[in-house]
Amino acid sequence: MMLDLHVSCNSKNESDSLSKDTTVLSTTIVDNLKNRLISATNKFKEVLTMRTENLKAYENRRQMCSHT
Repeated sequence: MMLDLHVSCNSKNESDSLSKDTTVLSTTIVDNLKNRLISATNKFKEVLTMRTENLKAYENRRQMCSHT
């Protein structure tokens, strides 16, 4: 009976440890993905901003050429 109780306690502790490890791993993965998404979003915004500026410059040059 005592041996069964000891084995049961060890099993519970191992299960808790695995659960905590799984939670830590999941949190780490989610944080990593979140950071990668933020980085990709910022890079995309930079590309859109650059593209908008290039289109404005192109339109300005086109208007200058058509007025001369």
